[in-house]
Amino acid sequence: MKIFFVIILFIFTSGITDICAIPKGKTRSEKTLFEGKVEFYFKPGPGQYVPEKVSVAGYFNGWEPDDEEYTLMPTKNDSFSVSIELNSGKQIYKYILDGKWVYDMEKFSKENRIKPQPHAFINDGFGGKNAVLEIKKK
Repeated sequence: MKIFFVIILFIFTSGITDICAIPKGKTRSEKTLFEGKVEFYFKPGPGQYVPEKVSVAGYFNGWEPDDEEYTLMPTKNDSFSVSIELNSGKQIYKYILDGKWVYDMEKFSKENRIKPQPHAFINDGFGGKNAVLEIKKK
């Protein structure tokens, strides 16, 4: 349990300096998102692996990969979605496919169809990249 908290602390602190360093105009998505329910949507791109289970984990749920509230439900045509309540601020997250964390969210977002599109990407402290959403107050 102690190791879990050390890892979480490392993830949080490694991303904080990167968050502050996100340059203006260097983001992927310009769509404004507001606090409240945000729909997360995933559809594998052409030739990409179609998982059985898709989850999202990040600041908003303590990086818990097995949290059922953050599991995307299968819809049609091999796609998945879930609506998640998000507070204002920078929300850092990753997708989990069949229990395996997506290593590089920037590459993943280019190879697959995901919504919302991340506003930016930051180093995850393990050589990969986390996605960042900037959530505004209503």
